[in-house]
Amino acid sequence: MLSKFAFDLLWSGNAYLQIIKNSFGQVIKLRHLPYLTMRYSDKPGVYAQLSLSEK
Repeated sequence: MLSKFAFDLLWSGNAYLQIIKNSFGQVIKLRHLPYLTMRYSDKPGVYAQLSLSEK
């Protein structure tokens, strides 16, 4: 996961991680979100992940 994160950061200048929490609100995992699938939404500070599935 860290190598993918580092590659995105070096290649694009941006990298994204999703914080996964348990039912108690504690962080249990970080998940890499590919830079190419992320877009800035119309709400300030909110990002969205695009689906790249084939139709």
